[in-house]
Amino acid sequence: MTEAVGGEIDYVMLRRNANSTVFATVQEPWRESTASKIASVRQLFVMSNGRRAADHEAYAMEITQTDGVRRVFFVNYSDGPKTIVRVTTNAAVATWNVSKGGEVTHVRHAKGRSFSVR
Repeated sequence: MTEAVGGEIDYVMLRRNANSTVFATVQEPWRESTASKIASVRQLFVMSNGRRAADHEAYAMEITQTDGVRRVFFVNYSDGPKTIVRVTTNAAVATWNVSKGGEVTHVRHAKGRSFSVR
C-alpha cells in the first residue's frame, strides 16, 4: 500500500482469498482534525440458489457512515448470480450505497455483468 500525500480517503477495503479462507478488513485513516466517518461495519448474508453462500463463494460487508448512509462492498468468488438483501448480481465485484430511505444508489460493478434491485 502506498501513501497518497496530499490526498484523503474516507475508507479502504482490503481483501485476500485462498482455497478455503476469506479475509476482509476496513481501515479508516486517522486524522486529528476530523472525526470518524464510520459508525459500524457488518457482514451481510449472501444467498445463492436459495441457500446462504459460504464465505469462500461470495462475501459482502456493509459500512454505515456517521451520516446514516450505508456502503456495501461485494465480492463473488464463484460463478452465478448472488443476492444480497434486495440486490441480485452476477458481478465478480460490486459496490453500492443504500440511502437512509433504503434507496440503492451509486452502483458500480464489473462491466458486462447484471445488477438488479427488487
